[in-house]
Amino acid sequence: MSLWNSCEKTFFDRRITHPASQSYYGKSLAKVYQQHEKEKDKYNQRVIDIEKSSFNPLVFTTTEGMAPECNRVNKRLAEKIAEKHRELYASVITYITKDKAQVCSFEEHSCCNTRISRQTK
Repeated sequence: MSLWNSCEKTFFDRRITHPASQSYYGKSLAKVYQQHEKEKDKYNQRVIDIEKSSFNPLVFTTTEGMAPECNRVNKRLAEKIAEKHRELYASVITYITKDKAQVCSFEEHSCCNTRISRQTK
């Protein structure tokens, strides 16, 4: 599916971060988002030059937040789905947001279980 332009592939790179970790102490949430988007942005030029496609870094937090670029992608995705399936935009964006929260919650739970299992060995 083309997200931004017709006949253009779109690549995503997802990252989930915990903004309350010690490594972000003293940083605003906006700075944390900006740091992760900038780290992922190094792939952008390669995707444009080699793949002739668009690239979007998707940065989520374990506290159910989204970086600005990720929020923009979710809104556009909801528009496209609503248009294609003739559904209300509000219903689709609510579903996407709910699903995003479940993914972040699952990732946080999985990380906790992994840490526990490593400590017990």
